[in-house]
Amino acid sequence: MNKKFEIKYLERAIYILNKIYELLGYEAYLVGGAVRDFLLNRSTSDFDVAINVKSLIVFKARFFQEEFKFLRYEKYYKSIKFIDKKTGLKFEFTPMRKEFYGKTCEPRIIFTNKPEVDSRRRDFKINAIYMDRNEKILDFTNGISDLKNSRISFIGSPRKRILEDTKRIIRALKFRELLSFKFQKETYSEIFKNFYLIKNISNDYKYDELKTIILKQDDLVFNLLCEIGFINKRTYDREYKQKYNLFKNCLEKYRIKYDIFISILIIKFEIKDIESFLNFLGFRNKQIIKIKELIKFYNSSEDYLEVCAYILNKYGADLLSDFYDVYNFIRIVWGVSSAESEKIDKIAKIIHNIERGLIPSSIREVDINGDDLMKIGIKGALIGKTLNEIFKLTLVEENNQKENLLKFADIIHNRIRR
Repeated sequence: MNKKFEIKYLERAIYILNKIYELLGYEAYLVGGAVRDFLLNRSTSDFDVAINVKSLIVFKARFFQEEFKFLRYEKYYKSIKFIDKKTGLKFEFTPMRKEFYGKTCEPRIIFTNKPEVDSRRRDFKINAIYMDRNEKILDFTNGISDLKNSRISFIGSPRKRILEDTKRIIRALKFRELLSFKFQKETYSEIFKNFYLIKNISNDYKYDELKTIILKQDDLVFNLLCEIGFINKRTYDREYKQKYNLFKNCLEKYRIKYDIFISILIIKFEIKDIESFLNFLGFRNKQIIKIKELIKFYNSSEDYLEVCAYILNKYGADLLSDFYDVYNFIRIVWGVSSAESEKIDKIAKIIHNIERGLIPSSIREVDINGDDLMKIGIKGALIGKTLNEIFKLTLVEENNQKENLLKFADIIHNRIRR
């Protein structure tokens, strides 16, 4: 159950709008989430304020020192964010504007003093409801109708709004989960058709926003991936829905990296066309190679020491740590055999010992080299094989002293030769 909207917060916000008008003559309006949440009787502590002034710099100097503590200034949109000293509420003041999208990432901006003009540049109708200093509701886009019908729809053409800013796909999914609303038919259709455009969104933004969405059991992102064909619906039901609570708890407890998170999804949802899936999500070639390697290592039937030595020599300790995170997350959520669990613990010990400097992190750090092996009679291709075996031995024996390693080398060389 959502905490009810606190009227005292609204009263404080309206007081500030009136003070701006009385002292400076500017009209300012509450808009967006705060007005939406007020009408839905949901709690909020953030207020967006649209104001009919082109530059807030003079406004800041003349008004904000008394009432607010400054947080940040956003140069492109000329918005200012403050904390109200009296209540701790956050207010973001932004000049009202029109936006024109071209080929560049950022829109061209023309400032306006009319809230009805400002409303047309906003994304969803439910986020374009205004409240003036007299607490009058101004609904220029029929957003109240969407609230009453628990519906999310774009202002204007859904396709055009998505192509203007692909982050709106993620925002739409987020509001659907936040409010438990449904999509208007055309809005859903365009999200489905253009879902592939999320590959153009930064991984950091996707992970921060999608993780919140994915923590909901009835998740549209996974449903879309099922419909597109990347995920098998039965596998999704078996591997995600049945394990939902553990999956959610682990995501909340452990801050795993985005590429590790995706690697786990590929493994557990049995995604076949890995490269297409990763391209769809917007990963670059280097990242794709890394994720494919993590999955290959997970599915490898080779001895864990062989895998650890290969990863350390070719990629380094960071990738071994990522491999452990993948394996350990799967162990916690889905469970593994006792033999696999023991293997995971051994990998963790190797990582721990490398971090403490107790063992070498690659063949290059082993305390003997090819010249040392040649002096005791080891030649040709056997040098590399012997060094690799010695490196593997140091990972478990925690012994990197030259004298002892030479003894091991002789024993290993004789065994390899047979």
